[in-house]
Amino acid sequence: WERLAAYAAKMGSVVLVQRLGYLAERVKVEIPAGPRARLRSHMKRGSRSYLASPVRWGRNARYDAEWQLLVNVPDREILSEV
Repeated sequence: WERLAAYAAKMGSVVLVQRLGYLAERVKVEIPAGPRARLRSHMKRGSRSYLASPVRWGRNARYDAEWQLLVNVPDREILSEV
């Protein structure tokens, strides 16, 4: 987790951090407190991103406040490969 959080931060993409954190939690993978805090520290206040392309999945989304993410993909799709 330490290395993954470092790589995600190094890439400098807020949406990458948001998606990584959300998807890990959605599939019930626990992120230890330290790496989780580092991931969250790279999120910009008030930044809202879509989980997936609105062109493909539409703009109808629910908001995940923890990761500031607009979840526009149905749960059955997210969990279909798990």
